[in-house]
Amino acid sequence: MWTFHTTDAPFEPTWSIELSASDGANADGNNIAAVEYGALGDEDEKDARSVPALTSHLSLSFLDRAMTEYDRDIRPADGRLSHHWFFVISDAINGSTVTINWIPSLKLTKTDRQYQYIQLVEFNADGSVKQTILLDPTLSTLDPVTGKMQELVAYTYTTAQNETSRYFRLDVMKSNFVATDFVSGTSGWKFFSVPITPQRDDPFVNLGDDIDPLQLYRYDTQTNGYKIYPLDLGEVSVQTGRGYFTRLTSNIEVDVGGVSNLSDMKYSLSSVGWYAIGNPFVMPVNIADLKFNDKTFNEAVTDGLIEGTLYRWKIDNVNPDAYNPATNANSLEPWEGYWLKTKQANITITIPAPAGIGGAISALPASFNPPMPSLAPPLQHKPVAKSQLELRLELTGCDSAGNPFSSDVTTVFGTCENAVNEWDVLDQSEPPTLSQTVAAYFDHSDWGSDAGLYNSDYQPMMKDGEERIWTFTVYTNKPNAKMTLSWENTISQVLGNVMLYFRGIDNATKDSEWQDMREVRSVEIVSRSQVTKALFEIRAVYFEMTPPSDVQVIAGEKQVTLHWVPSNNAFVSGYTIIRQEGTIESWRDDEGVRYFVQQNSAPSLQFIDTNVDEERIYTYQISTQFKTGVELLSELFTIRIKPVIKQTVLMQNYPNPFNPEVWIPYELSEQTEVSIQIYNASGQLVRILDLGMKDRGRYTSMDKAAYWAGLNEAGEKASSGVYFYVLKAGKFTATRKMVLLK
Repeated sequence: MWTFHTTDAPFEPTWSIELSASDGANADGNNIAAVEYGALGDEDEKDARSVPALTSHLSLSFLDRAMTEYDRDIRPADGRLSHHWFFVISDAINGSTVTINWIPSLKLTKTDRQYQYIQLVEFNADGSVKQTILLDPTLSTLDPVTGKMQELVAYTYTTAQNETSRYFRLDVMKSNFVATDFVSGTSGWKFFSVPITPQRDDPFVNLGDDIDPLQLYRYDTQTNGYKIYPLDLGEVSVQTGRGYFTRLTSNIEVDVGGVSNLSDMKYSLSSVGWYAIGNPFVMPVNIADLKFNDKTFNEAVTDGLIEGTLYRWKIDNVNPDAYNPATNANSLEPWEGYWLKTKQANITITIPAPAGIGGAISALPASFNPPMPSLAPPLQHKPVAKSQLELRLELTGCDSAGNPFSSDVTTVFGTCENAVNEWDVLDQSEPPTLSQTVAAYFDHSDWGSDAGLYNSDYQPMMKDGEERIWTFTVYTNKPNAKMTLSWENTISQVLGNVMLYFRGIDNATKDSEWQDMREVRSVEIVSRSQVTKALFEIRAVYFEMTPPSDVQVIAGEKQVTLHWVPSNNAFVSGYTIIRQEGTIESWRDDEGVRYFVQQNSAPSLQFIDTNVDEERIYTYQISTQFKTGVELLSELFTIRIKPVIKQTVLMQNYPNPFNPEVWIPYELSEQTEVSIQIYNASGQLVRILDLGMKDRGRYTSMDKAAYWAGLNEAGEKASSGVYFYVLKAGKFTATRKMVLLK
């Protein structure tokens, strides 16, 4: 999207902006962005492509989506609310201060100009917005001698080390704007709102260029029906904070120009019924923070002002479109519409401005991102196709005094889709080796017409259980050199389901046994002759990572037993049992007690944890530890430890004496029906406490013990005196005495 398509007039005055840049040594000027009658949105005869710049000479060029460079980029003068140009400054001297200058045309310097907002948007190297720089054209004055407007400084910056390019977007706007993607989904319906106060509320001005044909549905609470644009002409307008429905035939981009909302927004909900509302801000708003007649959301629900669930129309391109509930645990998202049900009339809803809204930058669709090359990958010769394995080898040579004299840090091997066992486009040749230096390369003299030395070697991707082997050479023609071959900086990028081994295969190396490349991350080679060639092999094995199966966590008496079927994988080193006190909800990653169980060939493994307390709740997790250093976590298991109870027993009540409440504790050695009968000193039955079926366990705390409120069966208060309580639990019976003292 190169311009903001919403128009409010079919024409506009022509104008231009001239850009130039300098790094103190070189400059590039006379780059013009302009609007003219008869110009096209795409390249035409009014545009001028950039002449190829001199090597290492600063250049400023406008860019189209194909990254074609222009010195002049002219757009149609068709009254659009906003025009946008991307440009790039390349090859500035590292560490230099770059100055961007601009010259607005005379019409842009007028205070009553149509385009009130002019700004530069600077982008980071990853394409994200770094900052926005506002430009004021009224500072430029007309030079009476030259007849040209005065040049102004737009922005200065210092180039970073190894920086090659910096990207900007020039925005010339009649108003601020927001934009987003609308997805048509399975139904074609879109429920939306606009997170801005539109400059004009006419539906066609805002949406007519994006949605064709445009039908906009506004719900009328009083009539319980919809007003439809353009059928109900004059009765539907686009307002912030309101929700609307429209029909889509495909995925589109939508943009609306206007003024950003920076303070709390209030809306009147005069009738009882459904309201289509929206978020008036470019940041999410917590539903819990909404207020209704100055009451919080929860208070409004409790007091019967509103219902506690809102609904949005969810489109996820996976499941059929459907309403999705939103509660006080959710947020009002920008651009989304929500149904809200009022239960009382004359309610004022306040949507609070989110913290930080003053400096918030509205997220924009991908078309507003600069057309820039993909980021440089961490490894050189990164294949375009999907890679499964990639590792860079770094070779450094030092002289006999320990001073580094040469290095080769570009040797790469891996597996990749579309790769073959011999030469393919992913394999890059080794550059010529200079004298008295070091080199690491793959010698493929057996590749026929493609025979030679290679800097990178990609083989086909591996399936489960498959392996690949690479042979490479470390070379130097400097005697008495000490070379270090390392993969420390890139081994962490290798997938956890790939094992890597290396070994030396000639007399120049000490080790001939396969070694784990994650455990041993470098090797030293000493040149003993005029020319030294040390040969190495690397073996990669791909395996599938699977968690333990058939996990059982059994609670015993003051112990927990875990059973599981181990993973049938030669690259599993063992299992870590992780235990935390509490339930799943209180689980915290990287905390708890850990026990390690060594992998073995047994059909099942068992771990018994005896370091637990009775009747406590614990949560367990089993972590499969692989030799690659990664772990695979099982689900969480929560259990309650059983107490050690040898027999059923009735305990003394507490408090004793009591008035009038009393708790009667007891322990059960098995599950059974339980009741407690209470008698007075005359042997008359006062009350029966029927406790029902109870599990084996301790019932001694206030929340578990039997409770008597001091009332008889008729609900009357018992008098002071001695009472006897009888526990009946299955075949077990026991009696104790207690005193009610008022």
